[in-house]
Amino acid sequence: MKKKTAKRGQGFLLGMLVIMLCACGSVEKDETMASAVPTEETGAYGTGEEKGESATDAQGTAPVQEAERTEEGTETSADSRDDSLEALEGLLGMDDAQAAEQLGGGQENWTEDQQTFIGRIYQAELFGETYPVYTSYDTQNLVNSVSVWISSGEREVTEEEVQGWVERLTAFAGVDPSGGEVSSESGSINWRWFLGDKDISLNWLENNLTISMNVVMGELK
Repeated sequence: MKKKTAKRGQGFLLGMLVIMLCACGSVEKDETMASAVPTEETGAYGTGEEKGESATDAQGTAPVQEAERTEEGTETSADSRDDSLEALEGLLGMDDAQAAEQLGGGQENWTEDQQTFIGRIYQAELFGETYPVYTSYDTQNLVNSVSVWISSGEREVTEEEVQGWVERLTAFAGVDPSGGEVSSESGSINWRWFLGDKDISLNWLENNLTISMNVVMGELK
């Protein structure tokens, strides 16, 4: 009986040892599997530190792209105004000595018989294109008119181009054209903006398109 009891005791201890070893192996396997499972904190089989670096890169790029879009938007909206229009308007009321210092000095413009001084001819850049500009003087030798010849019949003028100039001049004047679009007896279509004692008009007749700036006289003020 004692031998049988001793053998049973040894068998029981061996069984318990096997169970303990199996349990330890199972715990280690579970820990290994858990470390390989992707989580929201680590990303796909990565570490928290790696994910943090990737997020920082993404956050650092977005503001730069947004700034570029904002810059482009500013450039697009700035296209509605051109400082050259202000320079041309500024010629009104100048004497010839002052006007000669503007826009590169220009060229004197006389009648064919060289008896009457009309004004000056300039080349001015407006919205990326260069156009001839003509001034005329009043009896006191002051600039009272400025004309920009966008087209003088040498090419086709489209309605889209005309509407573009209407929008530009409206943005420059800060007011809508007085009376809107007006047709004359000659067949031209005209727009007019008043700026205090000055006015700006856009005149379109077939393939002729001009901008005129004038000092408003008398009852037109």
